[in-house]
This record gives sequence, structure tokens and C-alpha cells, in this order.
Amino acid sequence: MRQGIPGTRAGMTVVAIAAAIVGVSACKKQDAGGDQGAAPAAAAPPKPVAWKTLKLDKLGIEVKAPGNAEVLDRGGGDAPNVTLSSNECAVMIDTVTDLHASSFAAAKSSIQHDANTFKKFTREEKTAKGWYLTFEAQDMIEKKPLYGLEIRTTIGAKQFECSYNDSDATKMACVAKICESMQKPGA
Repeated sequence: MRQGIPGTRAGMTVVAIAAAIVGVSACKKQDAGGDQGAAPAAAAPPKPVAWKTLKLDKLGIEVKAPGNAEVLDRGGGDAPNVTLSSNECAVMIDTVTDLHASSFAAAKSSIQHDANTFKKFTREEKTAKGWYLTFEAQDMIEKKPLYGLEIRTTIGAKQFECSYNDSDATKMACVAKICESMQKPGA
């Protein structure tokens, strides 16, 4: 039985490992002979991502989202749901059904009784078309801070809920910007 035949998965793995070892060795040799006093080159700050209008045809709405955002269809039949995911943040947009909170008070209660440990609301606003809630909690598994947002709005004859929880507070501005931009296409 022959092992490590080039072109097979095992052969390619051996070649990849050998290439990595050679590359690391070459870097170490280069570092050893290089200018020891030179400061490492500073990494360029990330370029801001351009935002675009993203039409969510299944839902019949559009949002503003980072240019690198991808749409994941989460199904829902007559009440479609999507997740938008980008390097900057992610959001879930649902067509509201009977499974969603039916009132502002019920939405607050649902957040407060979630499996994550609720800390406080940082914004509690009932709006003309729904509500705007932001909150802080503690992740039930990792025990680190968790930040959340839930916006309910009515567009045409349908209600939509845009929400997300994240342990990175800096991502919540991106979540809010997407959720606040929900509108009828071309509005």
C-alpha cells in the first residue's frame, strides 16, 4: 500500500505541511539577518465600508446595509424572514406573526424573561408604528455583556421586526442603522 501519493488528499496535506515549514524557516532566516532596530510597519486602518440599498424582495422592503452584506433566507413561508450578515454586524428581519410579541409591554417582558440575564433597558420608546427597544444583558453561557436591539415597525399593511444581540457594543450602531432604514422600496 502506497501512502502520501501526490494528488491524493494525504499527499496534498504532506505537501502543504512541508511548504508551511519551509516558509516559516525562510522567514526566521530572513528575520535573523534583517535590521533588528527597524520598527514593524504599522498596519493600515481598515477602510470604511460603503453602504448600499439592499432590496429584500421576499419581504417587500429595502434597507441600507454595509456593501459587503449578504442575505440569508430563513424561510417562513407566507411570513418570510432573513438574516443580513456583514463584517460590520448582523441583523435578523422577521415578518411579524402570532409568535411575536403582540404589544409593547409583551415585547419588553419577552426581553426581560429571555434565557440571557436581563440587566436594563437603555431605550424604551413606543413609536407611531411600533417600538424601539435597546437593552443590556449578560450572556447565559459566557457570562459576558450582551447588547440588544429590537425595532418593530409597520410598512404598508405588514409589520416587521428587526433585531439582534451581540457581545460587541460597537456593532450595535450598525445594527441600529440597518433596522432604522427599513422602508418600502423606493420610498
